[in-house]
Amino acid sequence: MLNPTLAATLGPMRAPFLLLVPAVIALAWASAFYDGQPVRLCDLLLAFFGAMAAHISVNALNEYEDFRSGLDLHTKRTPFSGGTGTLPTHPEKAPLALLVGVVSLMLVFAVGAWFVYRRGPALIPLGLVGVALIVFYTRFLTRSPLWCLLAPGLAFGPIMVLGAYFALTGHYGVTPAVASLLPLFLVSNLLLMNQFPDQEADATVGRYHLLLARGPAAGVAVYGLFIAGAYASVLIAVLTGYLPLASLLVLLSLPPALLAHQGLRRHHADIPALVPHMAQNVALNLSAPLLLSLGLFLSGDGLARDEVAERSLSQLVNQQLDYDGRLVRVQGTLRSHPSPLHYWVEDDELHRVEISPMPGVTELLGMIVSVEGVFHYQRDRGRTIDVRSLVPVE
Repeated sequence: MLNPTLAATLGPMRAPFLLLVPAVIALAWASAFYDGQPVRLCDLLLAFFGAMAAHISVNALNEYEDFRSGLDLHTKRTPFSGGTGTLPTHPEKAPLALLVGVVSLMLVFAVGAWFVYRRGPALIPLGLVGVALIVFYTRFLTRSPLWCLLAPGLAFGPIMVLGAYFALTGHYGVTPAVASLLPLFLVSNLLLMNQFPDQEADATVGRYHLLLARGPAAGVAVYGLFIAGAYASVLIAVLTGYLPLASLLVLLSLPPALLAHQGLRRHHADIPALVPHMAQNVALNLSAPLLLSLGLFLSGDGLARDEVAERSLSQLVNQQLDYDGRLVRVQGTLRSHPSPLHYWVEDDELHRVEISPMPGVTELLGMIVSVEGVFHYQRDRGRTIDVRSLVPVE
């Protein structure tokens, strides 16, 4: 039996739920590896620490606010919903829970400030949105059906994955953006299912989420739609070349997803029967990001993306020179880079310039646009470079 002070410190952190953080950070790390970006261990550990502090902060502040509003006194507690019960048992320790939330939030600021100093100010907007979700979630966002539904997925999806990727690499990228759609849908579903046991209690304290606004049937339908969205995002990304074929390992997590959805449809009004399916939902949220991360790690080769592009484009240019004996210009766009990298060859020398996409951009480079085909290369079993110009040098 923990003493009250230790219980009030550790309980609001909701330790079992913190397992989601390493699964999501692994997705950012795997995206960086797949993109050929070098990752320093100290940056990885610090990004993990910052993400963990953010999760602890929102958990502790949520626990404090739920006790303060009286919600914890009305919930039907399950292993996955209804709070930890720490503060109703030790009400005199409520200020300590608040302190845990505030100190954790200060640590988030400290880690974020370090990465802004180290990597640049482009991290600030994303970080501010993340902090806003932490601070305003319980008191304000839970009163909006749309924000209450999407805020958890946004926090653990695009914000955490892209934020960690930026902390590791110094820029944003298409790979983590696409990969972050998986936790966006799944974590939103995680919180959605956990709201079913607490509908009556939530209504007594002014919460107004999807189940209260549209009813349980709408919640079941949205859960199914988000499951479809999670897996469709990976399938479409693989088909369009933004994720490698090995990303389809995520389909191994489909059985618990289907079982959880089926259980929710059948037992959304029978909470004891729903609990095993809530466990399946948790398993899904942990396994799916890890499987996608594994696919990215297996598909990476440790080469920087532009190094591979230069090598591949040089090979193409040499083939053209051998074919007709003339110098050619080759312009390619590396689609996975945060901003397009354009390559061309002139006088047998490779040139590169980084620019923003805009109409007439090839004219700015003094090139004649003549699309004659797409050059595919086996960098990571599927990624391609679009070659948009193969014209003789005048």
